[in-house]
Amino acid sequence: MRRLAISAAVAAVALLLTGCGESAPAPADDTSISEDATLDDPAPVVDEPLADQAEDPDTTEYLAAAGIDDVMVKRLATIAEANNYAATIPMTPDGAQSLAVRLVDVCRDIAAGEWTYEGHEADDISMGGTPAQAGAMRRFMQATYCPAVQPGK
Repeated sequence: MRRLAISAAVAAVALLLTGCGESAPAPADDTSISEDATLDDPAPVVDEPLADQAEDPDTTEYLAAAGIDDVMVKRLATIAEANNYAATIPMTPDGAQSLAVRLVDVCRDIAAGEWTYEGHEADDISMGGTPAQAGAMRRFMQATYCPAVQPGK
C-alpha cells in the first residue's frame, strides 16, 4: 500500500513536472534557483496568487497537522513555478496544496528510510525534468520543506 502511495505521488509530481505534456524551460527570473544556490538561501515568498483565493479546509487542516502553513505552501508554489513543476502558472491554491500534500508524504517516506532525496531527484529527472530543476526542488525539500514536516500519526 505504501508503494502504491509513493507511485501515485511520483506520477502526480511527474504530471506537474511535465506540465501535463507541455515542455517549457524554467523561467529565467529571480525566483529560479540556480545549481550553486546554498541550502541557506531563502526561497522568495510570493503573496499572489494564493493569498486571496479559497483553499480546501480539509487539506489545509491536514497540512497544518503536518507542520506546513500557508507561507510554506506559497514558498513551495514559488519553487514549483520557477522550476517547471507547476501545471499552470500562477499555481492555483488547489494545485499548490495538492503538491504540498504529496511532498508531505514523500518527506515522511524519506524520514522513514523508504525513499531518498537523491532517489526523488533522479525520478524527477527520469520523468522529464532537467537536472537543474530537479536539483532545485531537492535542495528546497531537503533544506526547508521536509525539516518542517511533522511525523505522521
